[in-house]
Amino acid sequence: MFYLGFDFRENNSSSFPGMKNPLADERVRQALYHAIDVTSIIKILGLAAEPASQFLSPLIFGYNPQIKRLPYDLNLSRQLLRAAGYEHGFNITLDCPESYVLQVEICEEIVRQLSQVVNASLNLLASEEEYYTKLYMGNCSIYFLGWIPATGDGGEIFDYLLRSENHPLGRGSYNFGYYSNNTVDEITSKVSYTMSQKTRMNLMRDGFSVAMDDVACIPLYISVCNNAFPEYLEWSPRSDLNTLVEEITVK
Repeated sequence: MFYLGFDFRENNSSSFPGMKNPLADERVRQALYHAIDVTSIIKILGLAAEPASQFLSPLIFGYNPQIKRLPYDLNLSRQLLRAAGYEHGFNITLDCPESYVLQVEICEEIVRQLSQVVNASLNLLASEEEYYTKLYMGNCSIYFLGWIPATGDGGEIFDYLLRSENHPLGRGSYNFGYYSNNTVDEITSKVSYTMSQKTRMNLMRDGFSVAMDDVACIPLYISVCNNAFPEYLEWSPRSDLNTLVEEITVK
């Protein structure tokens, strides 16, 4: 799943020195979400994507089918910005590595869309190494990123992307924007030691619901993988994209 992440720090944001970070306001994050027309982004990818509503796809354990995308609505976006005190918008820069042409096209489209409500610009970084260095330093105001749960389980989203500094284990290693919610932290702890799959499912669904109510990210799209194999084989593709020989049989 690919998404836009935010810097959530209200007063210590590197992009807004000496002033309040607009992205710390939930209304502003909602406004930017409403300014995104995901269908236009998916057109760049052809048939290789579908809209996302949360941090994981329906194929991953923990997905919450009750969570829906916020609609593309520029009028509502402007209303939210006005209510938050940003009627005339503000300056924001999207960081993006220029390693892949398609990724740059997507980032350019995102900036074009955000520019309808705020003063958005694109900062292309020469390499992924430079991009991730900036991310790890916490110097990105808004950023484009993708994630696939290697285990096929949504629990790692909580551990890596949503766990905050208030959590006993500290901030998740990919929580680049310092997102923090005490309820999500509590759920993260419970998910890590609860053995009941039903209980874990309910906990994760509740946690993703809270995170998306916070607009912890703007979900963009889920990559669609097309697989082809001979008719004489029996095989079911895995949600973690691994291909295990022992799972392939001959009819």
